[in-house]
Amino acid sequence: MNNASQLIKQFLVPFLASRHVSALATRLFGYGIPVFMLHRLAPDGSSAHGHTPTYLRQCLQFLQDRGHTFVSLEDIISALDNGAPLPEKPVAFTMDDGFNDQATLAAPVFIEYECPVTIFLISGLLDGDLWPWDDKVAFLINNTDAEAVEISISGENQTLRLDNALNRSDAIRHIQNRMKMIDGKNIPDALRLLSDTVQVSIPETPPASYQPMTWDMARDLEKKGVCFAPHTVSHRILSKLSTEDAETEIDNSWQRLRDELSSPAPIFCYPTGRVADFGEREIDLLKNRGFIGAVSTVPSHINMKEGSGNYRYSLPRFGLPDTFCDFMQYSTW
Repeated sequence: MNNASQLIKQFLVPFLASRHVSALATRLFGYGIPVFMLHRLAPDGSSAHGHTPTYLRQCLQFLQDRGHTFVSLEDIISALDNGAPLPEKPVAFTMDDGFNDQATLAAPVFIEYECPVTIFLISGLLDGDLWPWDDKVAFLINNTDAEAVEISISGENQTLRLDNALNRSDAIRHIQNRMKMIDGKNIPDALRLLSDTVQVSIPETPPASYQPMTWDMARDLEKKGVCFAPHTVSHRILSKLSTEDAETEIDNSWQRLRDELSSPAPIFCYPTGRVADFGEREIDLLKNRGFIGAVSTVPSHINMKEGSGNYRYSLPRFGLPDTFCDFMQYSTW
């Protein structure tokens, strides 16, 4: 978006999202339910990547001031399933993976605003057995001294520049997207090759910036109203796994949450969550195990007119936008 368009958007969105305009538009066009997802949090004033607690408070305060109602993901799925009415202008929040900063920086803000939040946990991360492959990609690229890297992933040879922060960010995203295309069992080999190429070793345990919350932290948050649900054992993409391996990822992660927590939600979160990352097989596996729904990362509002059926096993979510203007846009009509 060019500067002129951005300026126009910054003027129009607050006006269109204002209480009176939004109320009229909602009556005319209806209201799709936004579900927002967060991944990483950063302390206020930090240079680390992630949303800050202050920004999250700003978003929640905006919703509260304009008459939105905080609901849980389970509330939405129940309404889809049985047609039960939801309160006015509902909105829901989720977090993926189970990092320490989600427990220490984000969860207290949600609790402060009495806003339900569902945290989808990678069970192997909390068990200390692994840390996600896509975070290892980011670690390797962010810690190499190389200013460019030649890679070959999924049959594509390419030279990626790493000479500034923007190029490194683009390289991380590109490599992650290419690795999402390969068979899940080949991810370790691809990581080893990348590690050798950039001459950075992958630590056995997560570095400080990738530390998970503990099960004790999760249990304490559960007592305060935070909901937890499974996000596989290893964060490998289910559609790139055999049926047996996909079943293991689902079953073992769900069992670990039931072992450690009092009342985890039977809602699943697909790793990376794109349309290509799950399908009828994965939906059937979840149905057969009694899951009541699942979430993707496809950016859209939930359409309550879709009713039940398979729709509740592919619910869309918005990544929490980096700019408040975009947040106003996604959270209103």
